[in-house]
Amino acid sequence: MRRNRGCLYLTVMPTGTDTNFSDGNSIYCKKHLISHSSGFKMTNWFTSDHHFGHAKIIQYCDRPFETVEQMNEELVQNWNALVGDNDTVYYLGDFSLKSSAMEEFAPRLKGRKVLIAGNHDGCHPSNHEGKLGNLALYRKYFDAVHEDLEWDGLHLHHMPYHDDVDHRYPEYRPIDAGLILLHGHVHQRWTVNGRQINVGVDVWNYEPVHESEIRKLVAQIESQSVDCD
Repeated sequence: MRRNRGCLYLTVMPTGTDTNFSDGNSIYCKKHLISHSSGFKMTNWFTSDHHFGHAKIIQYCDRPFETVEQMNEELVQNWNALVGDNDTVYYLGDFSLKSSAMEEFAPRLKGRKVLIAGNHDGCHPSNHEGKLGNLALYRKYFDAVHEDLEWDGLHLHHMPYHDDVDHRYPEYRPIDAGLILLHGHVHQRWTVNGRQINVGVDVWNYEPVHESEIRKLVAQIESQSVDCD
């Protein structure tokens, strides 16, 4: 596992808090600690932008891999070293450019996987006249597929609310209703930008981000907001 220079890392401290998420129709509540007798814990992870099978992403994002095969395998190993079979991973888009790579690598990754579609995923609305498409295929490999989602008072979307450099896809960006946003898409360009938290692998050691680390960043953002009032 590698550490990306110039990026923010926090110590993982498991929590016992309740977590909520919506499947678009109903709100669910799952306890982080199921029970002492059950013998296992459930927790939540966040990640995005693996770009499995995409050789050129190594150069584009200065990833520390010699070949795309090495990148693919290390990304799988990093994921499975952290995520348990009963955990939930919120995947904030751009799993792979080709569905064949999704079919090859998604089954190898542990946990319940919830996809928030990215522009490079074949199900994204930009590929289907403004609405999610090809869902029968994607639902074979992800437990749920969404364009965006609210989780525990946070907005989950592939793209940031705003980006001073990249102005593409304005019609597919999330609507800023005041929530802190978890997103991907920007790769190594920032970890935190205002109320935007990038969960992409390029700034998180090529690993999923534990919910406790997200909560620490959220607390910092909220604290800064109070200080400015």
